[in-house]
Amino acid sequence: MNFIQLPGGEFEMGLAESGLEPVRTARVDAFQISETPVTWAQWKPIYDWALENDYRFLSAQIQMGGHLDNAPAPKHTPDEPVTRVTWLDAVVWCNAASEMEGLTPVYYTDEKHESVFRGGLLNLSNAFVNWTANGYRLPTEAEWEAACRAGTTTRFFWGDGMDGDFCWFDQNSDGTTHPVAQKKPNAFGLYDMTGNIWEWCWDHFAPTEQIVEHTDNFKGPDEGDQRVVRGSSFNFNAWHARAAYRTSDRASLIEPWHGFRVAKNNP
Repeated sequence: MNFIQLPGGEFEMGLAESGLEPVRTARVDAFQISETPVTWAQWKPIYDWALENDYRFLSAQIQMGGHLDNAPAPKHTPDEPVTRVTWLDAVVWCNAASEMEGLTPVYYTDEKHESVFRGGLLNLSNAFVNWTANGYRLPTEAEWEAACRAGTTTRFFWGDGMDGDFCWFDQNSDGTTHPVAQKKPNAFGLYDMTGNIWEWCWDHFAPTEQIVEHTDNFKGPDEGDQRVVRGSSFNFNAWHARAAYRTSDRASLIEPWHGFRVAKNNP
């Protein structure tokens, strides 16, 4: 898995459009994020290892690629994003990948960080996260938008008008996911930040007006019943593909357009 090291610092978060206002200056520390969403080829060996090492996943439907039920049956390939991954499954996979590679896991079942989270329906709070660990994790929502924007302040990371050269969306996807890194990357060299699949972020979701004052390495509210998803997907339109567009789903929800990419702290 290839990672891009991002510089951190201040960026313009939000958009001067209904539901995404106000635009504010936010800050994140330097971090690393995967060049693409996690693909099936990357998911499967860690998933198999996890099942042999006391990890548990919620979904039995995890598979390569996703498509609409009324679309022609696609022939998926291992370099398409893994889909039907719940938020909880993504977190479990991150911990398994960390342990498999000898890194310190990020997510725990307790505030003392003594018991590694290996599966279940636990609603993890910010206190259950070892934010200094060197293992794999989901990006925070602020990290995700900083990564997507790559220094831009426009509606999309390439400008203010939709351009299908940069993303798979409902007008060019034929109702299915596609192999990663087929569209143009952003200025950081990140592929599929917009379109192809919705990407889970760490944060509990809250309406923008409730969190707008939190701009310094914000990790989301401590509580909530939904988690943030960002970036839009193959079956959503240009409105949802805006860099600042934010929505949420239940942590246990299984959808053929949900996947994720992973982040890491700098060494």
